[in-house]
Amino acid sequence: MCALETSAGPWLLLAGSREADFAPLQQLFETLSQSPTTVLLEQQPFISVSGQLSLELCSRTDPPSKHRFSLSQLKTKLQDYSMARLLWIDETAGSHQWIGTPEEWAERALLLEPLVRKQTPGHVYLNDSAADVADIVVSRGEYENLLKQTQPER
Repeated sequence: MCALETSAGPWLLLAGSREADFAPLQQLFETLSQSPTTVLLEQQPFISVSGQLSLELCSRTDPPSKHRFSLSQLKTKLQDYSMARLLWIDETAGSHQWIGTPEEWAERALLLEPLVRKQTPGHVYLNDSAADVADIVVSRGEYENLLKQTQPER
């Protein structure tokens, strides 16, 4: 996982070689679709991180409260649940939070299906770039030279 500035805007890139196994990432999304939980992606055994970067995945199932709100309060509450969002937690530390409903996590798991089933180069975008602080791109076999440049020396 690395953060990139592209001509299309900022990306959080989850990339692997042609032989990479994307099933664990798909299974993680399926887990998030089944229960409300929070997971740090960089702590998963199938992820390696380049640079200072953190991505907290949150599944939210709590609907907005049924208490009476003013119109402006209600709009704010509904926006919190209206779509998956990639937000900054701490920009200087490279910390992000990616929020979604169980249905959105299930959809993301399905979007990964081509990368799980085929070992051909390809990529998928997993979020709404117009609404989020960066695009989340999952790629197989497309950015290997870039990943070699961004990985820390061992």
